[in-house]
Amino acid sequence: MRWRGPLLGILLAVAWSAAASALTVGTLDVAGLGNARIGNAGIDFGPLGGGTGNLVVTGGDGSFSVLALGSQGLVTDLSFSPTLPPNFGPPINPFLQVPVPGTTFVLDLRTIDFGRGDPCTPPPALGGSCSPTEVMGNTPFVFTQKQSGVAVSFSVNGFVHDSRDGSNSPYKGLFTMNLTRDGNDTVPEILAALGPGGPGFVESSWSAQFTAIPEPGTVALLGFGLLGLALRRPR
Repeated sequence: MRWRGPLLGILLAVAWSAAASALTVGTLDVAGLGNARIGNAGIDFGPLGGGTGNLVVTGGDGSFSVLALGSQGLVTDLSFSPTLPPNFGPPINPFLQVPVPGTTFVLDLRTIDFGRGDPCTPPPALGGSCSPTEVMGNTPFVFTQKQSGVAVSFSVNGFVHDSRDGSNSPYKGLFTMNLTRDGNDTVPEILAALGPGGPGFVESSWSAQFTAIPEPGTVALLGFGLLGLALRRPR
């Protein structure tokens, strides 16, 4: 029957349009308003001791382009539970949120990735990376020895909630911190600060980038929608 092709095309095109409007895609860049305190038990984002930290939007594209540069938001402090890998604790919602007129992006936190790399003893060469498992146990941190100090990074995963349409899209995030207490910190010095006899923490400025990507099922739906549009051509 000739009406089936056009009808199928219309239905799939509608499904494609609905899916496209519900996607959150793009990258969101933020930086801390104040230092973070990094330790074996977790991260306290500044201002210290309040349970949440302050952040500012430093960039964004795609769906996040509606966020004006300089918009401020909140991030929840992290408590690690090394006995519960790979989550290092229960999911956090909200983990990070940035409100703007007419909408709010809320990111939850589902998992924190394991730190990857060799142990930090012996210390890495300049430009090399390691994970301080010998001092911190199961840890998400990766230390990188730089000329001007030590960089600390860790990766997170979760979902972005867009209050405009109630959609949820997965994201991957990367936190980066540069430890430059005296301008030439080394990995052994940081390990000494975190290990027995040290204060148990270090402080650093921080930034993060979150990349929201559609789930494979949604991508497939978009493909079917495009196929539906093609099927609408007259015979």
